[in-house]
Amino acid sequence: SVSVGYTWFYFFNGFFGDGIGQDYAHEAFLSTTIPLGPLNLSAMYAYDFYISASYAQVGLDTEIKVTDWLSIVPAAVVGYGIDGYYTFGTAGSAWNHVGLNVSFPITLSKTATLTPYVAANFSLDGREDLNTIEGADEVFGGVSLTVSF
Repeated sequence: SVSVGYTWFYFFNGFFGDGIGQDYAHEAFLSTTIPLGPLNLSAMYAYDFYISASYAQVGLDTEIKVTDWLSIVPAAVVGYGIDGYYTFGTAGSAWNHVGLNVSFPITLSKTATLTPYVAANFSLDGREDLNTIEGADEVFGGVSLTVSF
């Protein structure tokens, strides 16, 4: 499958934390997913309008059905920043992260899914110097609501 979309991010405490940095970012993306047996191979290219730079990401995931309405989805990705994507002078284009994620999609209706998740992000060369402000690696979580029509 192929997807085109738009994502808006709001940083409650600023991009760098403690109220420092921008409050938001927004980007357009193009992604594709290719099933490989029980695994899904994904690829994405995104352009960030706030900083006028882009990134690419490839990953693998699999879905473990628990019930008709609940699944567990472990995933792993690696990202590459292009033309200074949040590298701030540490690198023009470079590998910037490895991400591990476990999400729990909950089907609310035929068109809506609520997805809590827990994730870990490990910085690579393109982000390591920048991310050492608060540490190069981070564990976080959240919830997304997806509605299709």
